[in-house]
Amino acid sequence: SDEDQSWLTGDKGYLMRWAALMSACVKNGTRVRIIHNVERDLSEMTDAIKSWLPLYMSGMVESRYSTRKRNPRFSHTVFLCPGKACIEAFHPIGTEASGVYHYYTDPHILEVCLSGFESMLENAQPLLKVPAAPAAEGDSELTVIQSGLSLATMSEELVSSFDEPALYEKWKALRDTMFLRLEKARVNECVTLADDEELFSGKVRIGEQNGISELFYTPKQYAMHLRNIIRLSEIYPNYRLYLLPETPFPNMKLMITEDSTSIIHGKKPELSFGFTHPLMCRAFLSYAEALMQQYRMDRNTLRKTLEAK
Repeated sequence: SDEDQSWLTGDKGYLMRWAALMSACVKNGTRVRIIHNVERDLSEMTDAIKSWLPLYMSGMVESRYSTRKRNPRFSHTVFLCPGKACIEAFHPIGTEASGVYHYYTDPHILEVCLSGFESMLENAQPLLKVPAAPAAEGDSELTVIQSGLSLATMSEELVSSFDEPALYEKWKALRDTMFLRLEKARVNECVTLADDEELFSGKVRIGEQNGISELFYTPKQYAMHLRNIIRLSEIYPNYRLYLLPETPFPNMKLMITEDSTSIIHGKKPELSFGFTHPLMCRAFLSYAEALMQQYRMDRNTLRKTLEAK
């Protein structure tokens, strides 16, 4: 659809219902093929990221973008369930709210709609890159958004306390990669701190454990991790930590640079993917910058917050 997205995002109640129904569809095995309009303004692209990213994690969404330029005069909308029904509309841009939307169930018309959609697919390219691009490598600014503290920011003493050789090797590789980047560019980490009740009941998992036996923090180990993050932020001016009140995307790790975005599935790495389309990268950068601006702290306030945890 080329339409303004206010019909979807303008009413939060409707958006939540849409998200729940779409989630139910992909969970029951419904595959979704969509041609995204990436030529939207940044606010609309940010809304699209929030709405569609959880659905991408299902592995049931085939996402493409049109290689043809957007028509500046008319909008076109097609929602098609092959063999069942279709909603279709053409409008002069700006008149969609008062326009006419056609609902078809006639088999012949559905075949015509399907033929039209497949014709548009011929002029569309995959939007997702699988596997995800290695965003951790490189020398440009990197922003990481995830639910917990990163493995790379642990101290060697802390990693060793878990007595897991595979974890140590993974930590060493991630730490070395992060340190190399910090010499040339900024690394921003946007995370949520552990809930005290879960921490003291032994339910806080350490991050980035794919391929490693499941491990959990003790309160003492978690405090060690926070102390090392304070130390890193004082040693490396390019390291920035942003504390979020809640996780924007559960079970996902977003790694965002100016020319690529990687989305890492926390439990099923085989479902990870990335974006390299310039307009998508711009949208993710804009989302990350807005998030960091909202939760920015000076170093003294951050230190006091972490020490009080």
